[in-house]
Amino acid sequence: MTHSNADPDALGSACTMANFISKINPIANVRIVISEGIGNECKELLRRCNTKGIKIEIIKRSHRIEGISEDLCVLVDVASTEQLRYAKFTLTACKTIIIIDHHESHNYEE
Repeated sequence: MTHSNADPDALGSACTMANFISKINPIANVRIVISEGIGNECKELLRRCNTKGIKIEIIKRSHRIEGISEDLCVLVDVASTEQLRYAKFTLTACKTIIIIDHHESHNYEE
C-alpha cells in the first residue's frame, strides 16, 4: 500500500516491493493497493509494473474489508495512515503490517 494519488516515489517503491515479494514467494498473492488513483507522471512506471504482472488495485471509495485476512501488508512512502485515505480500512484485514518510509516516524496505531 502507498499514499493516495501515488507519485513516482510511491508507485516505484510499491512496485519494487511487490516484485521482490513475488520473487521470494512465487505463490504469494501480491497486489498494490492505492487510494484514489495514480498521478499522470506515473504512466510509464505503471506500464512497467503491469509488464511484470503486478496487480494494482485502485480504491475509489471507503469500505471495510470483512471476511478477508491478509497475512502481510507493507506500507511504502506513507508518513501517516491519513495518507492512505480510502485504503485506510484495508489495514483492518492485515495480520502483520510493515512500514518502509523515509519520512519522520508517526504513530500508526489509530
